[in-house]
Amino acid sequence: MMQINYFPGRLRLRDPVLRDEAIRTAAIAALKSISGDAVCEYKEKTGSVLITYDPAGVPLERLESLVPYLQKLRQKLAAYSEKNRNDILSDIAQIRSIIDSWGY
Repeated sequence: MMQINYFPGRLRLRDPVLRDEAIRTAAIAALKSISGDAVCEYKEKTGSVLITYDPAGVPLERLESLVPYLQKLRQKLAAYSEKNRNDILSDIAQIRSIIDSWGY
């Protein structure tokens, strides 16, 4: 089950499925689009992605609006297989399009 840890200016996602290169790349691209100054790090050992950004540039309400989409994604990640990989990538793309619509 994906762990999501949040503190203003810092968001960590941890799940073994992030070891899948296509999913990890899509997730990092979506996370980087949160803010122009966003920095992402991936840790292979823990299967986690950390994003740091200036919290002043990203209102909490915007991040909260992603919760329903992340919950839906979390359920799909829990049942990850090669069969639902494209569905997961589609959900990540949807999240990214929402973030992109914010226009930082």
